[in-house]
Amino acid sequence: MIIHPEGPGLTLLIVISVLLSVSTVAVALRVWARLEIRAFGLDDWLMLLGWALLAFTCIADYIAISYGLGAHASRLTEYEIGQGKKWFLIAGLSYAAATAPVKASICVLILRITPQRTYRWILYGVIVISSLGSFIRIVAYLARCQPLEAAWYPAKGKCGPASILTNVSYFFGTICILTDFICALLPALIIWKIQIFRKAKLYIGIMLALGVLASIATIIRMQYLFAYQDPKDYLYGITPIAIWSEVETCLGIVAGSLPTMRPLLRYLHVFGISSSGIGGISGTHMGHRMAPLRGERRTSVSGIAESYQVVIEREERSQRAKQDASDGSSQKRMLPEAGLQIYKERQYEVRVESKNANGHSDGVYDHPSNL
Repeated sequence: MIIHPEGPGLTLLIVISVLLSVSTVAVALRVWARLEIRAFGLDDWLMLLGWALLAFTCIADYIAISYGLGAHASRLTEYEIGQGKKWFLIAGLSYAAATAPVKASICVLILRITPQRTYRWILYGVIVISSLGSFIRIVAYLARCQPLEAAWYPAKGKCGPASILTNVSYFFGTICILTDFICALLPALIIWKIQIFRKAKLYIGIMLALGVLASIATIIRMQYLFAYQDPKDYLYGITPIAIWSEVETCLGIVAGSLPTMRPLLRYLHVFGISSSGIGGISGTHMGHRMAPLRGERRTSVSGIAESYQVVIEREERSQRAKQDASDGSSQKRMLPEAGLQIYKERQYEVRVESKNANGHSDGVYDHPSNL
């Protein structure tokens, strides 16, 4: 019999539905943006893997809710309690597996823009630690009961104490908090000193805030881990753990996908992002406004009047593609620490047409110029 959710179960149902929708939109926009600039890379594949595992986690939660996750034990049969436990365990394993590729994706993305060896070793360390944390949690959850079926039907075998789940979850939560803060704050140390517009800094600040919120979600989740040791009303007590686990993963996916959406934000003209990128200044060079070039009529010494028409054609699309593609290249390090400077190059084609006094054209000369 399908249990109609209410209370915590209904809350979980609504939360995971919203989170799955938001994360799906974020990843879809990320994929579109990366394909648009032909820069689909390892970080994108890792994020897709993380999203797929999150989607599977939500599906397992849906099934667990239908068997009574979030409901009091007094409403459930022994079979429903067992099935609810089983699908909650499956969701927990999938959640643990999802955190590793999501954080690895964020680290790989940051590695593209940092040349400092110290920062790079820190990012490699985050990838290793988060992967080991996920592996340890999965192994501990699978090895506690022999056979595994005893985890949801105790009469089928033997299980270690429930405190194993609590202690391993505290260990895993600590790793998540540490790595979330590093992934959120390290980009600030790398790019915050770059001189860009305040709107662009606001955009970066939003991304960092989402990463910090993921850490806060983990901290909140850790307050409910004691529910693992409450066998009397197990499915009711563990529901907040599922809620905050999914919140944490979704925030990580959104925070890791936002930096890749520059082409979309350019089209929407938000956060000061133009064809020259975040903080770009359209129509300026070296901070000075460029006056438009107009046609002139000059008279030579011989008295023959000549007309000169200067036509400027901006090759915006090709330059934009090159610039965006450079964002996807791990070879480009746009940081002062590497001895490089951030500059903006614009390609113009100057076409000069000369006319004599009779109005006939003497020829057209193309003069490509970089400004």
